[in-house]
This record gives sequence, C-alpha cells and structure tokens, in this order.
Amino acid sequence: MRPLIASLTLWNSCQLAATLVLLLASPPEPNSMFEALKFLSKSLGGLPTMVDVLKSPSTDLPKRFAQAKKVAIDGKVGKVTVLGVNLVDVEMLERGEKKSRDMNYSSFAHYSLVIAIAREGFHIYQSWGEHGYHLDQYLMRRGSRLRSWEDAKTFLKTFQELCRFEENWTDELNIAYKQCFGVDIKSICGRGKLQTPIVRPCRPWVRIFEINDVKTRNIEKFTCE
Repeated sequence: MRPLIASLTLWNSCQLAATLVLLLASPPEPNSMFEALKFLSKSLGGLPTMVDVLKSPSTDLPKRFAQAKKVAIDGKVGKVTVLGVNLVDVEMLERGEKKSRDMNYSSFAHYSLVIAIAREGFHIYQSWGEHGYHLDQYLMRRGSRLRSWEDAKTFLKTFQELCRFEENWTDELNIAYKQCFGVDIKSICGRGKLQTPIVRPCRPWVRIFEINDVKTRNIEKFTCE
C-alpha cells in the first residue's frame, strides 16, 4: 500500500483535475475517452512540443467560446460544449527541450481550466497546484457556479490579456492571472518565497481540447457500487 502522503500528492496536480473533468464529459467510446486522457499526459504523448508551437498559432479562446455559445443557444435543444484550455509557457517548454538554459524558474503555465458552455450560461472547473487550491476546494467555494454571458465577456477579455508576449511578469499580468485563475503569482513566486521567480520572457501559447454535444449519458458511463 502506498503511503498516504504520496497518494494525497496526486490531488495537487492540476493536470489530474482537468483530466478528470474532461474524462467525465467525454463520450463513452474508448477512443474518445483515450483522447481526453491523452490531452494533458506526457506519457501518452499529449503534451505539446516546440514543433507544435511553431507550426500552429495560439488558439483563440474567445472565438471558440463564441462558436460554442451559438451552438448552445440556437435551436430548440441547445447543445453543451466543453473546452479544455491549456495555457502553455513557451519559454519553459523551449528551455526544457534544449536543456541548455537555466530551468530554476517557475512557470505561469495553467493546465487546469475547463469551461462548460450551455444555454443558461457557462461553468468553469479548475485547480492550481501545490500552493493554490484543489478541484474540490474550488467546487466548495462555488467556483463552478453558473456564470452569465456578461461574466463571459469579462473573463474572456481578461484571459486575452494573459495571451500576449511580455518581457517580464508585470503587475497587469498578475492581476489578470488572479482574476482568471484565483492565484496571486507574485505572492507565491519570487526570491525568498514559496517558489522560484517566474521565467522571463513571458511567451504564452494556448491550445484547446473540445468535446461537442456533451450528453448526460457521457457522465453516466461511470457508476459507483
């Protein structure tokens, strides 16, 4: 039996939290479930490489959100779309691949942002690592509450502020990050703090895993005995 502390450490993983939500939302077919598991898994080959970054532009979340909203509100029966959003730190990714530059920095990368868009509005599910919060804590404080389309405008505008190149981790970026993800990076990362400083420069890149027409049967594929 594994030590309790080792088992609990798994729940600090924001990748695990996002993967659980995506797995719940995915269709019950094996291929669909595998793709949901793969998206944030290094061992399954789902994480991006510099080749991916260089050949593909950063995904436009507001555009994808607008498409999902249209599907949700059009017609007699609106369809639910789930978006797994991965904010990638290109600088850390490149350093890791080249293995020729200092890696003793923290990353702003955020793996655990899942957005569910329905006719009534949208929900956000996320967590943030060891010094942030777990998914269950986020749920308990009503982070996944139903949000309005006006809330969506604010959230998407703020998220876009995180998607631009900056030489340093600025106060503006820090505020936008906290508003989107509920974490004050500057209070955690820096000399003499819980984590090392954020790497420079800030080179964000976004990719999205989309699950269309999410149905109740998708969630019901798992049963408890």
